[in-house]
Amino acid sequence: MAIFLSGTGSNFEAIAQACENHELDAQISVVFSNNPSALGVIKAQHRNIPTVVIPHYKPRQQFDLDVIAALENYRIDWVILCGYMRILSPAFLAHFQDKVINIHPSLLPHYPGVDAVARAFAAGEKRVGVTVH
Repeated sequence: MAIFLSGTGSNFEAIAQACENHELDAQISVVFSNNPSALGVIKAQHRNIPTVVIPHYKPRQQFDLDVIAALENYRIDWVILCGYMRILSPAFLAHFQDKVINIHPSLLPHYPGVDAVARAFAAGEKRVGVTVH
């Protein structure tokens, strides 16, 4: 699988640990980030997991096509979005059709976007959760 992240990589760490502990029958073949300073990239490198970093640019579709090309040499059965802060283009989704999973830290449709947990607590929510889709 490929892990896509833009930040600290806390979800990546949980998945990597589950793989190492044989709690998840999977292997992370590459970690991709659009953010050269993402802490998650450093965490992947410390685990000796290959990383690919391409700072995002416009147009989105060309960026996504370049990402697909950069990942061609890795075995990718699934793309797991772990705090990846980019909207994927139709071309990317078509290339990995039915193989993309997004982890979002709120019960959608509530609190889409960044800082979902902080916004939920600030709003006084009694219940928070995660959406995987």
